[in-house]
Amino acid sequence: METDVAHLKVRELMEVPHAVYPPHATVAEVVADLRGLCAERLVVYAWIVERNRLIGVLTFRDLLFARPEQVVTALMLREPFALREEQALDEAWLEAAKRQLPIYPVCDARGVLVGLLPGPLLFARQRETLAGQAGRLVGVAFSDRTGTAWTRRLRLRLPWLTISLLTVFLGAWVIGEGADSIRRYALLAVFLPVVAGQSLNIGTQALGICLRGLALGEQNPARLWAPVITEAWIGTAGGLLSGLASGAVMYIAARQSDPASALMLAWIVCVAMVLSCAAAGAFGAGLPLVLARRGADPASAAGILLGTVTDVISFALLLGLPALLSVHR
Repeated sequence: METDVAHLKVRELMEVPHAVYPPHATVAEVVADLRGLCAERLVVYAWIVERNRLIGVLTFRDLLFARPEQVVTALMLREPFALREEQALDEAWLEAAKRQLPIYPVCDARGVLVGLLPGPLLFARQRETLAGQAGRLVGVAFSDRTGTAWTRRLRLRLPWLTISLLTVFLGAWVIGEGADSIRRYALLAVFLPVVAGQSLNIGTQALGICLRGLALGEQNPARLWAPVITEAWIGTAGGLLSGLASGAVMYIAARQSDPASALMLAWIVCVAMVLSCAAAGAFGAGLPLVLARRGADPASAAGILLGTVTDVISFALLLGLPALLSVHR
């Protein structure tokens, strides 16, 4: 069974450490050992350990210009950067991306050198994770590939297809509850996909921004409210522009069939657009952050859940506002 790279740990990819030397080794001893070792494998750095704990690293340049009798502790770079063996691959990639090294030492909680992780392997795995993120937004598992048997692909998709069907029924139920508004103002039915589609677009943009921020380490899941409020304001501004345009179209259309209600219907479309876009922006930003805080994959079928929320909110506003106005008349 394939493993989702999003859940891999560093220890699952690391290789056995090589080119490891004690602190009392001389340059001549290290160079003599490296001659044989480099004939068998690619060696980038020499690692200096004391009681198995990583204390320094040597480059070939250090060895090239050093005197043969020098001890490696006089040349090594002390306290080198190291990954942790229990570190999640995503977290390791964020730290490694700041340094762009060809290979990274891996240590345990005590600082003991337990392995090496080649940089190209780490970045190739992360590329797979990022490539699979688009699929996870719509409930496609990482192991659902073009070469996977269709029966397995169907089994992987069925759970989210079932959830998607239930959410569609939820939207249909909201429309059913607003059937009286549609009977009285038939033009509202025409604007249901307009409001729902525009709010979904705004919510998807907020979702994409937050997912990218999480992937690049720019967004801290602990800071939930700041991005939610920001995206809600952006949604409000975008919704206001869209609402004014949609309201104008509604007013022109309603003037032909129901002149007495034209202004009210235009106002309803505008308000529904603004509120649904604001809610979509807030939910699109908050959903991946909440999932990340709970230790779940922030991209897990977020597109399906976001689509449900935007549909329900936009339908409820567009069909509920006429009923609310009629009560207060």
